Parts: sequence; C-alpha cells; structure tokens
Amino acid sequence: MPEHSLPLEEQVDRQHSCTIFYNVYTAEGHMRPALTIIRRQLHQIASSLVEVFGQAARKIPLKINTIGYNVSTRSIMSACRSHTGLKCQHLDHFLDGNFEDVTLSAIHDHCQTQADNHVVVYVHSKGTYHPSEKNNIWRDLMTNAVLSKGCLELGRGYQNNTESSCNVCGFLFQPIWTFMFPGNMWSAQCGYVRKLKHPRLFKANMDFIADDALDLMQHGHFTMNLAPPLPVDIGRLGQGRHADEHWIGSHPSIFPCDVAPNSNLWKWVSPPPEGFVPGHAPPIRWSPAPRYSIFGEWGFYRDENESQTKRMLRTPEWRSREYFLLPGFLWKWLRWYNEVPPPNSFVWKWFPDGEMWLERSRQLNAEQLLTYISGALDSPLPTVATFESSVTNIRPPLVYFMHIDLPAKEDNQNRIVQQQLAYLSSSFKTNTTIFVYTSGGLSSLDTTVLESWCRLQHQLNCKHVQHYPAALDIITQTRVQDFCRLHETFQVAFLSGPSIPIQSLDALHACWEDHRASGEEESSCDVCLSNSGLENHDRMLWISQCSFVKDLIASTEHAAAMSSRKMRKEIKIGKYWVVSKRPNTTGAARVCSSG
Repeated sequence: MPEHSLPLEEQVDRQHSCTIFYNVYTAEGHMRPALTIIRRQLHQIASSLVEVFGQAARKIPLKINTIGYNVSTRSIMSACRSHTGLKCQHLDHFLDGNFEDVTLSAIHDHCQTQADNHVVVYVHSKGTYHPSEKNNIWRDLMTNAVLSKGCLELGRGYQNNTESSCNVCGFLFQPIWTFMFPGNMWSAQCGYVRKLKHPRLFKANMDFIADDALDLMQHGHFTMNLAPPLPVDIGRLGQGRHADEHWIGSHPSIFPCDVAPNSNLWKWVSPPPEGFVPGHAPPIRWSPAPRYSIFGEWGFYRDENESQTKRMLRTPEWRSREYFLLPGFLWKWLRWYNEVPPPNSFVWKWFPDGEMWLERSRQLNAEQLLTYISGALDSPLPTVATFESSVTNIRPPLVYFMHIDLPAKEDNQNRIVQQQLAYLSSSFKTNTTIFVYTSGGLSSLDTTVLESWCRLQHQLNCKHVQHYPAALDIITQTRVQDFCRLHETFQVAFLSGPSIPIQSLDALHACWEDHRASGEEESSCDVCLSNSGLENHDRMLWISQCSFVKDLIASTEHAAAMSSRKMRKEIKIGKYWVVSKRPNTTGAARVCSSG
C-alpha cells in the first residue's frame, strides 16, 4: 500500500514514532509575557513537526505539564489546541516549587512501555520567569534543534550506517562539566532513557555524589580545577534543581549528537547569530558529538583564564585526578550505574588519557576501578605513628608547616617559595624546622630540590613529609593537629597560599612575639592570624600553641560541616578552622590579628 494512503497514525509510525513532552512554568504577575512566550513556542513546535512529518504531525502526541499559576492552565491548553492543530494532552498541574523533574519523570515512565527506537522530545518554556532577549534566542535555538529532522531521526536520515546514529540529540552537546545540552532540551531514544535512573532518584543521589566528591577532593584524591568549588557552584556539581540538566547525559552508554556548527554557546545567544530571525532556525548541521576537541572554543572557558586552563589540560600531572575530566566521569558512572562506557564510545578518544583509562577499565573490574579512582590503592596518608617518627629528634620551640600547591605556574611558585624560605632563614634561628606538604604537579619544583634549597641556601631544616596528587590545605592542617597531639608544649605556624607577602610573615611573627612577651595569661591569644590572610581567600597564615590546636575539631570534620551547608560562604574551605569553636567549650578562640 502506498505510504500516502495509510492512516495518519500509521504514517507517523512508519516515518518515525515520537512523543513530545512540554514542561510549562508560569508565575503570578508574569502571565502576559509568559503566555506570549508559550504561544510562540507552541507555534515553533507545530511548524517544525509539520516540516518533518507533513500532515501526519497532527497525530503526534504533545503532552504538557504545567507548574505554578494554576489559572493559566486553561489558557495554555486552549492555545495548544487552537493554534497548533496538534494532539494536545494536559498531564498534570503542579504547585510552584516543582522543577523539570516532574516532566522528566513522565518521560521516564512513558519509555517503560515503548519500543527502543521510540523517540521522546523534551522542551520547556525557558524564559517565562525571566523574560529577556537572550532567553528568547536560546529557547528558539533549542526548540528548533530538537525538532529538526536530524534530532527527530537521531541521525539515521543523514547516514545509512548505525555508527553515525546516536541516542540523544540537542542543539549543543557539552562534555564539560557534565554531559549535558545547556538549556536542557533534547530528543532521545526510549531504549536509552530506560537505562537512566528515575529522575527523582537521580536528583536525590546527586546530593550524595557531590558531597562524596567534595570529600575526596578535600582528602587529596580529586582536583576540581576546571570548576573551583569555592564558592560552590551547585550547577556544575549537579545539586538541587540542576540535577535535571545532568540527568539525560548521565549513562555511560550515551552516543550524543547535536546541530550547532560552533562549540561556543555564548556566541549563539549573546549577541544573536548573524541572520537570526526570532522563531526561525538559523543554519544548523547535524553531526555526532562532540565534534570539537577539548581545546576548542568552548563556552565553558569563558569565566576562566583560557590559556592557563588549556596549558593545565596539557599537563598529565594536573589532569590525572581532575573530577571534571575522565577520572571524575568514570567515578560517577560507576557510582550511578556500576558501568563504564563501551569500547567504541567517544569518551576514550575525546578525553586526554582516554586510552590509558580504557586499558585500566579492561584490567580492573568495576569495584576495583572505583577503588582505584577513589584513591584507596594509593599510598595512605601518614599515620600519627609514621608522622611522629619523622619529628621525634627535632624539638625547636616553633615548628612551621607549609602547604605548597603547584597546579600550573611552577616557575612563579619557585620564586615565591624561594622568597618565603629566604625570609624564614633571615628572621628565625638557623635550623628552624619546616615540614613541607606538596600537592599538584611537581614538574619543575622537585621535592629533592626543595629540601636542597632549605638546607644549602637557607640553612633551614626542611622535611618534605608527603606529596598528594591533589589536596586542599585542610589535609596539611590535619597533620599539624597530629603533631600537636604528640607535642603539646610546642608552638606551630601554618603557611599556605600562592603568594604570601614577606611583610605578612613579618607582621605575623611580630604579633606572636608581642603576645609571648606580654606574659599576661588573661590577655593572651590562642591564635595570631594574619590580616592579609583574612583579606585574601587563597592565603592562610597563623601561629598558635599546640595545647590549643590539639583540642580543635578535626579540620576534615570542620570542612564536612561546611560542605553539608553546600559551602556557600566565599572562603577557602579550611580557612577558619583554627579559629573555630573547640568541642566542649563555651567560647570561641581568642584571636590576635597581625597588622
């Protein structure tokens, strides 16, 4: 029977089976601009479907969830039926405070009863709460993309072989910081969607995943240099409502495709692309994604120092434990689904060190690989016993602890470290003991070179105790507390930061000497803290008595408590540990600030 003589339902099934899901949000006081946006988007949806399916588009289901202002529901459904000619169905209305997961859950449920090749399309009314020209352009681009022939057919209409098809498609696929389509509109095969965790379970898990990842970072097993976590960006970590954007790309079996012929989203939406007409699609080109290398012109570089970031990406030591590169993705996939991508996945070629990680995934089972990435197979942190053995024979009145992090600017760090050591050697007694902890890359500042500088050039007694692939300074502060529990009569100084001015060290030392010289117990300080350190989030300089430090809450516990509040304070994670309240005490630390 000729295809044109089939019933409309069978024409749609024969060409491509699909269902459109539309998540609509409206807020009281924003109704008029919201309805304008919704009518415009409904017209786009209808026009795109007619362009691909012809008159058969009238039988494609358009399922709508509404959220927020209930009075608008009738207007929205009336507009859908009268202006589009589509098969409109209102699923449910939800109170304000719900997010995209209500419609994502409907998609997940829908796919449980559909064939693997049934396509579901997710669109939402972006901009109804924050109308702007940028949101209008972004929404138009995404809507046109996911309803284009390339995305509705997931590439099968462009190539005749299965290797050129995909299972998820959108305007622009972004592989950093998570696998996502920025703006969160997409089309996908039900066979892929069924593999995903239920959206609400996924959202609940994301908070635990993010907290565990932050904990691993704090203990030196992950870096987060591509998205520094302080102040924390819950969007990049996928917490709260942002989990909805992370959901569709979360399974390791993803084969994405997109239609944007430029990798920089922001050049599309602000300002608009040349020749862009609102409500009409600009030139697009379907392709398997990602079509550009990690060193391309990606929008996620816009808030960073692009040249420095790309330099770090080329450094194996820097990227070896980066959470927003393949180590972090593998860890998340194993936590979510206990799987890694198949051997023909794009990830092994697109990410730096992909072939190495592929080989490791072949050698280790899922549990072993997760353990390896989590750092449990690395050398353990020094225990109190091993730490004590390194300091037993050294008993100066004041012991220094330095935390040196070298992510990229090794030459500059060399100069800074030399300056700090020179100051310490000129200001304090010969053979002052300095315990040094390092993290990050050590391509130019080798630990043996560091110790040589200390002893030969500065007559300081430096002991390099531990190097971490990645670690925050809270780990070194933990070692300070270990030391103080063994040596209660000692005084300890802690220095950390990329650029600690000599005058700050001078003022800190003067503060401590003045405090010790006063001899008045009632007015004495528990801690001398550098004002420069307080003003600069990257610096920490303090001196204290071990008898005070030993009773503080553990620095890792202090950091965990901050993490549980999503670390919204714009401070370095371990910065205020030394002035935190001690357990079983009523007062805060007595602090003297240096000038």
